[in-house]
Amino acid sequence: MFRLTEEEYALLKKASFRARRSLSDFTRAELLTSLVNVESAEQTRSLRQLGEQLSKLDASVDDLKQLVSTRISEPAGMRSRRAAPRRREGPS
Repeated sequence: MFRLTEEEYALLKKASFRARRSLSDFTRAELLTSLVNVESAEQTRSLRQLGEQLSKLDASVDDLKQLVSTRISEPAGMRSRRAAPRRREGPS
């Protein structure tokens, strides 16, 4: 799978001895734990991005609610003048 220097092998062997596991079992468990942690970090990042997007969407909905509320509370004459689109003069 991968190569180790003598120093890396010695450190790995020492750690597996402290964990009272075979070198193979210790290495497998550590590698799998590391992969799970990476996957968990990616999921956390995705959830954080989703949360930020939902916050922006929530702010946009609040802005729209405020705009609708303002339009509803305007006098009828103001609404009709504002609703009528103006024609532009000049070349198209």
